[in-house]
Amino acid sequence: MQVSSTLQNNIVSPTNYEPLNHNVGTSQQALSSTLAIAPNIKAWDYVDLGEDISAYTTISPKQEQTNQELINYLSTLMNDKTDEGRQNLKAYDLNQHNSLKSSLKIFKDFGEKVVAGKVEQLQSLPILPLTTYQIEHPYYVHGTNGEEIKNMSFDELYDFLGKDYFGKNTSKSQFKVYAERIGIFTVAFDERQKQFDYTLTGRSIKSLEQGIKDKDPNLTVHYLYELHETTPEAMDAMKMERFKNLYSFTDEFAKTDKFQQLYDTFLENREKNQEIETATKQRKNLVDVVGSERFFTSEVAGRDLSRAQVIEHYTTITEDLKALKIPPENTTYNDTVTKNLDDSIKLYEKITSDLKQMWHYGDVDMQG
Repeated sequence: MQVSSTLQNNIVSPTNYEPLNHNVGTSQQALSSTLAIAPNIKAWDYVDLGEDISAYTTISPKQEQTNQELINYLSTLMNDKTDEGRQNLKAYDLNQHNSLKSSLKIFKDFGEKVVAGKVEQLQSLPILPLTTYQIEHPYYVHGTNGEEIKNMSFDELYDFLGKDYFGKNTSKSQFKVYAERIGIFTVAFDERQKQFDYTLTGRSIKSLEQGIKDKDPNLTVHYLYELHETTPEAMDAMKMERFKNLYSFTDEFAKTDKFQQLYDTFLENREKNQEIETATKQRKNLVDVVGSERFFTSEVAGRDLSRAQVIEHYTTITEDLKALKIPPENTTYNDTVTKNLDDSIKLYEKITSDLKQMWHYGDVDMQG
């Protein structure tokens, strides 16, 4: 992965890096480090970096306890082996609301242009939320190389994925039931699918940033993370921070060239992850392949938040979802969009409430 120039400028690069000194014996330190990061090893994306990293890590038993309690709670609530757990997993996934978020932003931006007198009428908005067409074309396909196909009808989805997508001898009616449950599909496009005629308002909607801008220099690429627009540089920094937390690296070590070297090794090994390949080839969600515990171990360890920060995090998401549920003036949402938003709000409210009760919200100890 190419690290952004902005991020590179924030990394201190000493000529000779010496591992951090610890005032304990090497064997004791290695043992403590191994015990402390044991939960993180269960993360689906935790890989062997090829060397002893114990000298570069810092361990907070209190933080490890917080992480483990949160992992246990989330993986139980969203147990991928139960129907209820799978429904909760779907509600937990904020990516399902990204298209709505993008449409509302376009709606807002266009409205501001109307007010400013830069365009004449709002009716010419290129993408309006919840049109009849979108209601009849609810499916979305995301390619592993960045392709996007939005607003597909069931028949188009069926033709694109192929009748055997959900296994041999799957009837078309069964296929539709499965498709409605998933809604958004991540697919490694095969040669046939690469030739599929996917256009919207007369132009290809393949969303690879590189290349498409050469064809359409006016195209704006948006980066969304947890219902908020961000930048490629911020996404890079976030991914590197998650790596630091996953391996319990110290803040000081994260400023060194050695950290960057290990991060490159991590990215290289992650590209070879057999479970990602399995999920792609078998057209499954990652959590279906790795299981809820390993999925949430990665999520929780990568954030490494205190109890108070965890509750604040889920409270913010709940508030963002409630704000998203309010449609623009003179518009309405269809039942599917409303239900999906309601399901997510209900789940995040439950998570926040349960954690407050479990951690005795308001106590002095909440900061740990």
